[in-house]
Amino acid sequence: MSHADSASPPVVVSAPHRNVVANVAGGTFIGVVGLLAGAGIFVPYPPAESTVRLPLIIGAIVLITFAVFCVVRAPRLGVTLDADRAVVTGQFWSRTVPRDSIVDVAPLPAFVWRDANGRKHRTPISALNVWRDVDRAPAELRNEIAGKTRAIIDWARSGDNAFARTPVPADDTAEETEDPFSTLGL
Repeated sequence: MSHADSASPPVVVSAPHRNVVANVAGGTFIGVVGLLAGAGIFVPYPPAESTVRLPLIIGAIVLITFAVFCVVRAPRLGVTLDADRAVVTGQFWSRTVPRDSIVDVAPLPAFVWRDANGRKHRTPISALNVWRDVDRAPAELRNEIAGKTRAIIDWARSGDNAFARTPVPADDTAEETEDPFSTLGL
């Protein structure tokens, strides 16, 4: 049963566990800072300094809202690969990319696709964009991200789109290295 078979269940590529933990921990920290900023509204200010309360309240609301997004959405980060589309779930919103419109899977990784009007779009897969300095990332994290990126590339290549029709370049040097990102061309 291939990925293109409409009866096949969707494939879910989730974020690495460290990414989820880092987002939840960071969101919790930001939420605590927001609560502390919000607690400043209970501090008695002299009448001349009463204008401080409104910025503290606004700042607390913004920080707490951001923290809720980080904590709630972190476990949901990922890509759901259906027979005809990919649903990329990011930190703040989700994007549906039709499979037949994909023209490339770019490094970081990201889907490069064209809409019905022919405009080119780039949808980053934030669940796998967890380490900007790839050379300093732990090997197990690099291998996990490379494996998940390979699954996304294989899914995109098995469809009927411009990316699938592009020949895969033969890279003789890729077999000599152990770095998964160089073998993926990332």
